[in-house]
Amino acid sequence: MSYELKIWTANKGLLLNTITQAAAGGLEDGFKWQLTSAGDTVQLEGTGRNDRLRIAPRSVVSLSVDSEPAFYGIVPDPPAASNQETDTWQVLGGREALRCTLMDGVVYRNQGVYTIARHIFSRLTPPTLTYDPTLIGDGSGTDTGPIIPLYYAPTSDLSTVLSALGKAAGVPGGVDVRGRIFLGRPAAPPRVIAYAGQPWRQLRVQGREAVTEAVLRAVSAPSLPSGAKLRNNYLPRTVTVAAQHAQHSLYLASKSVEPPDGVSVVTGLYVTPMTGSQHPSNPAPITNAGNMVDGDPDTYAEVPIGFGNLIFMEAPASRVIGYRLTYSLPDYKRLADFDVGTYTRRGDFDTTLYLPNTDSRQTVVVIIPPGADTTGNTWYTNATVETSVYSTPPSPPVVMRIYDFQLLSVDDVTAQRVAETFLQVPFTTPAEITLPGLLSPSPQVTVTGSPDGDVTGDTALWEYTHQSDELRSTRIRLGSDGQSDVGRAIKFALKGA
Repeated sequence: MSYELKIWTANKGLLLNTITQAAAGGLEDGFKWQLTSAGDTVQLEGTGRNDRLRIAPRSVVSLSVDSEPAFYGIVPDPPAASNQETDTWQVLGGREALRCTLMDGVVYRNQGVYTIARHIFSRLTPPTLTYDPTLIGDGSGTDTGPIIPLYYAPTSDLSTVLSALGKAAGVPGGVDVRGRIFLGRPAAPPRVIAYAGQPWRQLRVQGREAVTEAVLRAVSAPSLPSGAKLRNNYLPRTVTVAAQHAQHSLYLASKSVEPPDGVSVVTGLYVTPMTGSQHPSNPAPITNAGNMVDGDPDTYAEVPIGFGNLIFMEAPASRVIGYRLTYSLPDYKRLADFDVGTYTRRGDFDTTLYLPNTDSRQTVVVIIPPGADTTGNTWYTNATVETSVYSTPPSPPVVMRIYDFQLLSVDDVTAQRVAETFLQVPFTTPAEITLPGLLSPSPQVTVTGSPDGDVTGDTALWEYTHQSDELRSTRIRLGSDGQSDVGRAIKFALKGA
């Protein structure tokens, strides 16, 4: 029975120390560490003299027990290097390395979550961690995962990226005991454990965390260029998607939630536009109209100003909530603000926006107003771009360019999946059992013959100890994280809950 603790510099470029059972090197009293039920590393604690341990700021640390990896992480705040007193030091899980690594500006549209994750982590994984494509998804290294309309999270840290993509797919992720990034890998099978008189403790039911209805705010804000003018006291509708647990009528625990950082649950729809000119005697047609719906940001349709041109799009087979328009319009002497305008119509409600001149490309996003009728499975919303009719059009000619014009619709499948990840029903018989030895974590455990009978529940933290006298134990918590009442009160106070 042996252990090995390795300590590297922050970039893992230099091994600073190797501590073993035979050469403790300033270590005292063994270790205590925690993993999630999916195997994500949480934290490890030890005690000792750092003048002998030689833990540097943000050192990378790995622990193996009997030659099997047990923990991997980062020490952000070690004791002073010259400290000759016995002191406690803490290793945060491998996510700490991801927290200090930033996402770049790549945009992902209509791609699978696992495909996105592999592309991100194959490029951006820090040298202190390991990227393995087979640990993302089903193990093949090639499955795409659930498709999402858009992922764009520039400057988000990679820990947030991993959590957001996990929410989008409805799967857990993290950094395992070998320092490898994982997301959605197959879960460990449920464990069945005989009570056999092992230490057993009932825990407090965690009812404050209950969410039996999650209302996801799919979209609520427009995006307008400087100088744009809205008519009719425009207010954007907050479009929501709700997920309910079967026990919602019992617990009535509703919560408003947001999509994960960078994840959009709104998809763009390209519809063949109808075009025309309203000038009675001198029509000037729109050219290359198909370019505005080809998905290529560098092609464009040309709309002559002053000829009453009209562009109309409608998607009656979807739940359209607004539109996105990218355009440019050179400066010219206007007759009125409404020379160039766009509007949406859903039944009797319309939203009108007057577009300003701009030599550079501008993108406009407009959402239907709250009063629009959105009952039923489809919302027959249309979007229109219209220019005024001049008796004498501008000379020299003025041409508006439209690079992209698409209707916006809620991706109900993605939105529902994301909303469901927030559901949490109180577990009525939470408990913990402490077992001898070190057991690998599993998301679900059944304890047979316990003082509370046979108990089956989802597990939270798995806590391990390895003492200096070589005694080892695994503490499993079912249906609760085991946090004290004071700790939970502080947590909810900080959240403002």
